[in-house]
Parts: sequence; structure tokens; C-alpha cells
Amino acid sequence: MSGNRIYKIGLLSHTGSLGGAERMLYNMAQLLRKTDKFEPIMIIPALDESPLAQLCGETIEYKKIEALPVYICLNEDEESLFSSLTLRIKQDIYQIIEDYDIDLLISNTQVSLCGVMAAYEAGIPVIVWTHGIFDPFLLGNKYDSKMRLLFDRIVYELCDNVIFCSSWTKDYYANFLDDNRGVVINNWSQKMSNELVRNNTTTFICLNSFEKNKGIIDLLHAAKIVKEKGYKFEVHLYGKNESDYEKEIEHYIDKNDLHENIVLNKKTKNIQKAYASACCLIQPSFLESFGLTIIEAMSYGVVPISYRSGGPDSIIDDGFDGFLIDRGDYSGLADKMIFALENPSKIEEMSSNAKSSFELKYSEDTAKEQIVSLLHKTLKTPSKDTYQKEFVYDLIKLYLLKGHVKTVGGSSLQAIDTHRIGVSERLTKPLMYDVRFSIDKISRIYIILTSYATSNAKGSVTVSLFDGKRKLAESKVEIKKIVNNLWTEFDFDSIAVKKGKKYRLSVMCESDYASDYVVYEKYPKNNMLKMTASAWRKIWGRKYSLLYQAE
Repeated sequence: MSGNRIYKIGLLSHTGSLGGAERMLYNMAQLLRKTDKFEPIMIIPALDESPLAQLCGETIEYKKIEALPVYICLNEDEESLFSSLTLRIKQDIYQIIEDYDIDLLISNTQVSLCGVMAAYEAGIPVIVWTHGIFDPFLLGNKYDSKMRLLFDRIVYELCDNVIFCSSWTKDYYANFLDDNRGVVINNWSQKMSNELVRNNTTTFICLNSFEKNKGIIDLLHAAKIVKEKGYKFEVHLYGKNESDYEKEIEHYIDKNDLHENIVLNKKTKNIQKAYASACCLIQPSFLESFGLTIIEAMSYGVVPISYRSGGPDSIIDDGFDGFLIDRGDYSGLADKMIFALENPSKIEEMSSNAKSSFELKYSEDTAKEQIVSLLHKTLKTPSKDTYQKEFVYDLIKLYLLKGHVKTVGGSSLQAIDTHRIGVSERLTKPLMYDVRFSIDKISRIYIILTSYATSNAKGSVTVSLFDGKRKLAESKVEIKKIVNNLWTEFDFDSIAVKKGKKYRLSVMCESDYASDYVVYEKYPKNNMLKMTASAWRKIWGRKYSLLYQAE
């Protein structure tokens, strides 16, 4: 490693929202910017102007991609679509790595295969940042937990190292990793100004999203108890998301007349204002691998009250800088809320303790040394590409190629019947095919291309549609956007056609690498007619042998 070189670090988020893991990735980008060794480039899976992209603004460079297909919610009905999207978006990430000369990729959370696969293909090291676990308790039984665990193992096999947010989380995945990989780096937060004035001793806040495992209903049970005992207080919830669970929350508030006590808010980027309004943070989650809001609260001197749910157990010193309550004990939660309302001087003392605990264990300076050391180590001595790693990669690639399908609008492009396909001759010249359509307007045509090329080819592929000799339209796609063995979409401007009429379609490759490219063709079901590709063409011509779909 060169002592003066600045290394480019790709930071792949799993969503464009502002959950705890996304905020930590942003914190990582900010931390890297403050070094003179690393340049962060965020990769955000949201094509619109997402909250995470807005947070990056002009201070952190970022690129936007499509939403990542996540394997944690995989079931049989979605398996084909998952395969297709994984291959396509993996290619988009690979292209960003190439275009920006990224030296190392950090893939945030182990929920998608795209990041580790793209880094493996690009030949750069990849670190997976594991923020938690996905227990069947959280996901329910409609998802395939066996496949999820298998994909977890594949992600860990392909990566060079893993950052765990807590020892509790690392212990959960201990059997997936050898002794040389896996480092615990506690989540951290920015050190807050001592000038922040908190002057409200009757307001509690909770920044959990409105999801069942986040325990919001338990918090409402506690609030109901506190109200019935005659106390004046407010609880500000920051997690509105228009979900069914939000309706359940609103129903509970209506039923128990808690409108004067419970304030519902959307997630906020202005967390300083939220913490400045509070005497305590309430964290009623049933399972928290770390507890980012807890250390954020402590950095502001806001005392956390939390269920014992994993990560918080090792952060909070019960009775010194916060309170811990057994999971599900909302009566105990109500007791601590009442204690805070009755003992403002004690809460002020615990507030000072919380700040001290944060600065000692969870500040940016504490994390910075560990992260810089890990990045230098991984860049200097990345894990070797073993036969086992290559075998694992080939297996997962085969699985994805076999099951791929692309769904667009209301139609579905089905997976390929491998018993009826072959490939064309090399695309050194335009290939012409007869086609017929079952619809009267064409907006998109899909074909499948593949390549024997061993390097990144430049150029394009053009699909043209003819009525006799008259060209109706054409559509061009750059080769760098084409994924081998996957449906490639060629867009047309709603061309009017006649159902069942014969049209001609040409496929032309304009590239110095045209001889490396072929297009998929289909052959008859009748085994007697399954001849070699060359013999088939001599007898029947191309006619209707192109493998295509249209909509």
C-alpha cells in the first residue's frame, strides 16, 4: 500500500431510508472523509431522491441504483424475480466499481447478494457490515428461513471480513466464520455540543419505526398506566410509515383516549431537536442487535429506558446511565416513566453519567482507530480466492441464472426452457428473424444475449423492427448494460402492429467484440426436429427461431 495514496471506498446501503443501519453508513462516510487516506462513495438503492441521498447532499458523493432484491424475505413465489433482479443490479454495482475505480466495498447488512458478488467479479475486497440478526420471530413463517441462512453463509464465504455492531451479534454468527474474520466495532455517534439545552422534564421520545417487533404497543400500554395514575406527560413517536401496524397504533390511541399524551411523527432528520425536547428515550424493542438510538440519546444526555433485548443490555449500566427492564414488562416500563417524572434531579444526574459513558465507549474517535486499521489490513492482505470461494460463487451464479425471470408491469417474462434453446451464430453481421405478436402495440421487446468475451467490451446492440422492407423503429442498448444470459429490454415508443401478422426483426452488434456475442434462439419441442443449430437453419431458415418476448 502506498503511504500517500487515497483509497476509494464504496459504501453500499441496503435501502435509501434513514433507519439505524443507513445512518451508521452515513456516519462511516463522514468518518472516512475526516481521514487523509480514504474517499467515500455512497451507493444508494433508491432511484428517487431518498432521505439518505438528501442527507448526503453535496458533502458525500453518491450514486443511485435500483432497490436491492433482499433474500431475507424470499419465498417460492418471488424466487425467479429475485434471481433476475440480483443479476441485473449486481451488474450495475460492478459498473460503478469499475467507473469510479473503487478499491474496497463495504456492503451494509447481509440482506442481499449483489454487493459481495459485484466485488468478487471486480476483484476487489469486500467487507460486510452486520447490524443485526433476522430471527424467524421477526420475519414470520411465510419466508424460507433455510434459504436465508444459506445465503447468509454464502455472503460470509465471499467477503473478506465482517464488522459486527456488538459481541452479541458476532456470537450469533460465530459458526459461519473462521477465527481470522469478524471484528466487533461498536456503533458510534457524533459528539454533541454541550450547549444543547434540555428544559423539558415531562416528555419522552421513541424513534423506533412502526413495526411490530419495535414494541410500540407495549409503550402505549405503559403510557395508559401512567395516564391512569394521573401524571401529565407526552410521548413523541417518530416512525410513521402508513403501515397496517400504524393503523393498529392509531386504533389503540383512539380506544384509550391517549390523544393528549401520544404525538405521532414521521421519521426525522433533525434528531437534535427531538432529543432536546426529551427527558428520556424509550426503547421498547423486543430484539435489538445494538441500539443506535440509545447511544445517540446518551450523547445528548438523554437517559435511555430500554427493554433487555440484546444489544442494549451491554450498553446501559442499569440505574447509572439508564434503565433496563425485562422484555415485555410494560408495567415495569411505566414504573420507570413515573420515576423519571417524579425525580427530575436524579434524571439530571443520570444524564451526566450517560454523556460520560458515551464519550468513553461510543464516540467517533473511539471507532475511527479501529476502522482505519481494518481498512488498511484488508487492502494490504485481502483474503485469497480459494477454490472453495470460487466454487461457492459458481454455484450461486448457476442458481440465479437457472431461476431468473423479469416482471414488468402486469406481464411476466418466464424462465428459459433449457430443453428448447440454443444460440445463434456470432453477431458479426445483422441477424434477421420472422416474428409475430399477440398484441396490437409494442412498447418493449426482450431478447437474451450472451458473450464469450473475456474483457469488458464496448459498443452497442441494436434491435430493429421491419414491416417488409420498411423500418418501423429501432432500439439500442449499450453492451456494458447487458447481462449475459439475462433478458435484455429494448424500449420502443408504442408501435402499432397487427396481431398475428408477420414482421421482421434484426439483431445487430456494433462493437469490435461482435464476434464474441450470440443471441438465444428456440427450437421445436419435437425431438425428431432437434438437430444441430447449423442443420436447423439450413432446413428451416431463421423464421421464428428467435427467443423473444414483447409487451
